[in-house]
Amino acid sequence: MFRRLLTACALSAVVFAQEPSQPTPEQRAQLAEVKRITVKGTRLPALSVVRVMGVQAGDRVNDASVNAACHRLQSTGLIKSVDYQYLLFADKPGVELALTIVDEPHLVPASIEPKQDSDALWTALKSVDPMFTDTLPPNERAISFYARNFDACLKRMGRADEYVAPKLLGNPGEEPAGVVFQIKKYKN
Repeated sequence: MFRRLLTACALSAVVFAQEPSQPTPEQRAQLAEVKRITVKGTRLPALSVVRVMGVQAGDRVNDASVNAACHRLQSTGLIKSVDYQYLLFADKPGVELALTIVDEPHLVPASIEPKQDSDALWTALKSVDPMFTDTLPPNERAISFYARNFDACLKRMGRADEYVAPKLLGNPGEEPAGVVFQIKKYKN
């Protein structure tokens, strides 16, 4: 698992505007101010990606901090991999952080039970961030990410005695057909 995360958050070479070269370890460890962040290759909104990563324009970053931010994004289970490059320009200070993301390829529909709670809970979740849609990858990390955020929504709605229990739909040994988030009450 650890090796997969490291591979998915691969380090790219720094791209220089005038003379491309491999950066030295010292250059990769130095802090640089992020002037701009670009995101491509994903269905997720760019602002959502930046928010989850916790890096924004004006921050000072190096390889270690950007790698940690990539791992935060990947821990959601919503993406398969993220690669990054620093774009340095001789005539401009700072760097552009260019992110290339590969989404999880398989999405399944998600629903909430009981149905009477569905609209209010989806609205609450989508108000947290537009990356939350009614489809998601059927992997443990994505389902847990959704469940934690549904639980937080329930608490904000004054329903601290309830939680969301996810359940995969489909036949064992086959690709899941969907995910149901069941609202349950804590036992006293």
